Amino acid sequence: MDPNFFIIGAPKSGTTAMAHYISTHPNVYFSTIKELQFFSDDIQTAKSEMIPKNMSEYLKNFKDADPDTHKIVAEGSTQYLRSKKAIKNITDNFDAPKFLVMLRNPVQAVHALHMEALYGFNESEKDFEKAWFNSIETQKRIQNIKEPIDDHTLYAHIASYYQQVERLLMEVPKESVMILTFDEFVEDTKKSYELLLNFLGLDSDNKNDFEIINSSHAHRWEFISKFILSPPDLLVEPFIFIRKKIIENETFLTRYIKAKLNVKKKRKPIDKRFENYLKDYFREDILKLSNLINKDLDNWLK
Repeated sequence: MDPNFFIIGAPKSGTTAMAHYISTHPNVYFSTIKELQFFSDDIQTAKSEMIPKNMSEYLKNFKDADPDTHKIVAEGSTQYLRSKKAIKNITDNFDAPKFLVMLRNPVQAVHALHMEALYGFNESEKDFEKAWFNSIETQKRIQNIKEPIDDHTLYAHIASYYQQVERLLMEVPKESVMILTFDEFVEDTKKSYELLLNFLGLDSDNKNDFEIINSSHAHRWEFISKFILSPPDLLVEPFIFIRKKIIENETFLTRYIKAKLNVKKKRKPIDKRFENYLKDYFREDILKLSNLINKDLDNWLK
């Protein structure tokens, strides 16, 4: 079966949790590897990421979907929303796909993105404010560079949602898009989940258990994690193969080992002065977005 539903971003906005919840519905088949990132070919990915090499390899992620059972066949790649090519690539290949967009207060989002970039070894500057201004300078330098670009630490670019959502709504029918804020999702997760089921034309499964997924975290042993996530060139392909097999055949033991490699870690609070600067930086984008999606986002500016 071909995929017909895509969770496309934004990153650090609850997409991993929602993907997990929807994957438990009996009429949904979700790709085992959530972030396939296949269609965002204008964004550079690390060699060690598990990106399908071609369409045939991509579709293998859905080979076990059963047309008699699975009304929805899905994946969730958070690069797709900000990619200039992903949505067209998807609609060129699949008929009438549906899209979920989840958006978070950009001030909170960039703070979380910085921590995630450190976790993924994409960022070396541990001070968030310094990393932000480094990112702004990098963004200026590469704006005329030919695609694909590595934008994983371009925090302002990733969290400036207005143009991303505007482009999406110009490329697909509005009725094919559901937009949910992180605030709505956290405030009433069950309601958000039921709204998504309704959007997808699925019956309620009366789900009431919504465990916290993908909370802020760090590596317990950084040198081990770096070797796994960013191996030497000669080991990239073997490591990708092994990681895929582990994900596809997850057991209690592999979950236990993965949990042991990570520790929960709260983000250091943003300095109030810098927080106000970030609110001002994103103000115009937030106001335009609010008007575009017809949602009150005033609390993002408070």
